[in-house]
Amino acid sequence: MRFAVLVSCGNREAASRGLSGQLSYFMASKNYQDVAIQHGWYKPGSRRPFNWREAYSPRSGYWSMYSDWIRQRLHYLFKTLDPSKEWDPNADVSFYPFSIKPKKKISVQDVMTMQRSTLEGTPFNMEDNPAWLVPDVNGKLVKSELATPFPDNSMRDLLNIPYHRPISAKTSYSFVSQSRSWLPAPVGGILWFSMGHPHMGVYVPVYAGTTIIPKEWQNFKIGRFDQSSARWVFYLAADLVNRRYQLAFRDMEQVRVPFERELFEKQAEIEKKAVKLWSSSPELGTAYLNEISNNGMKDAMEKWWDLCTLLISKYMWGRVW
Repeated sequence: MRFAVLVSCGNREAASRGLSGQLSYFMASKNYQDVAIQHGWYKPGSRRPFNWREAYSPRSGYWSMYSDWIRQRLHYLFKTLDPSKEWDPNADVSFYPFSIKPKKKISVQDVMTMQRSTLEGTPFNMEDNPAWLVPDVNGKLVKSELATPFPDNSMRDLLNIPYHRPISAKTSYSFVSQSRSWLPAPVGGILWFSMGHPHMGVYVPVYAGTTIIPKEWQNFKIGRFDQSSARWVFYLAADLVNRRYQLAFRDMEQVRVPFERELFEKQAEIEKKAVKLWSSSPELGTAYLNEISNNGMKDAMEKWWDLCTLLISKYMWGRVW
């Protein structure tokens, strides 16, 4: 089933109907077809209706809208946001509606969780592959301590595990942008920023009014480890967690969960003070936001460096010390 697209004049309000049968409305710019026409991705004289997916998505390859990578991620997100419906994990993406209304309001923490997803609860979570099962002392099959949702090429080849790209994959950074129009812009805008692998990293608030960031979060050179670089520290921590995932992930969570919880618990108090300072003096407000953002980034790096030393010491030579 293809999407039916209806377009009106003016701001180009459009409607599409997907598998759910519900009509979804969205807006597009007035020139939404122009780029496709210029590049030959759509020919107005062909008498075929304009299909934005066909025009603006690669027709093949990993990043095609119809690739397994996209389909599996889409399935997880739709299933998570609206679990009341049955979403076929093997359905073509054209069977999914353009958009859905989540069953509940989505928080910043919810978006963080989705960005950290391993496609858990779906057939595509590599951690759940039966190849990880090993006999315990009683002969009962249990999940190996080495089981991970992020096996590398060599491990997948050894265990014959097919690759499914999770939402949380190896990356340089990720972020969640939070905007609140009822607050002054320097305070109302926050970039919850995480360096390195989202699944094993931490999100820290960087306020829109922040004008400086720690030098440790600016310096990175690939090819040579540098413990003064935040990116390298978070890379190392993720690698160490992944090597002994079933045990080490718990160690990481014991650091991350209380750290992020405290950040959110203090948010209202911090912003109340920031608004008051900004109202009396933008300079004082900027200084305070710099202090808050920079302290959060420095504290996160310090805690993850401590985590690295713990993991190196605790799991040396394949043992738990």
